[in-house]
Amino acid sequence: MVAVCGDNSQSQITLEGGEPYLKFSILPQLFEICRIQCSTYLTAQNFNRELFIFGAVPFLETYLTETEHGFWKLDGYSLILDYSVGHNFIIINDVKAGVFTCGKNDKGQLGRSNDMGTGFDVVTQLIQVKIKSICCGHDFVLCELGVKPLHPRDELLIQKLDEFEGSIGNEDMPGMQGRLEKVIIF
Repeated sequence: MVAVCGDNSQSQITLEGGEPYLKFSILPQLFEICRIQCSTYLTAQNFNRELFIFGAVPFLETYLTETEHGFWKLDGYSLILDYSVGHNFIIINDVKAGVFTCGKNDKGQLGRSNDMGTGFDVVTQLIQVKIKSICCGHDFVLCELGVKPLHPRDELLIQKLDEFEGSIGNEDMPGMQGRLEKVIIF
């Protein structure tokens, strides 16, 4: 179960602003929740990797469906591996789709040049990069990068280098002159 308390004057907890929650109030409509986060709005993720949002989030309006319990469910991203919320923005790492951001970008916190996106934008710098975890602050995002899976061509080269007993860059290993410096392993 999830319990919430605090200011609701700017619709941080409910769809419409109201009185503060002075004591913890249980939200019984949420169950099987594995993760919660909060910033200027509240989020909860269940074990099915679905994301639910409480409060007013105008930058996500086109991606949300209101549930019968009075909170929002994020549509279009159904296999969320990781996510984090900042001050009026969100970053999502979807298993199939990649890393996406949406919301306020006045300080470049979403990794793009425009101020406010009209919706989710893919983070092009992180395409084909394995993301271990993501975390948002007030006006910044931190991504922990993992080991990028090697291309089969790179695995073959590493295997040849492991088996090689000569010096690199001479006739003992034809075709390898000048190529080693181009191999980058993440």
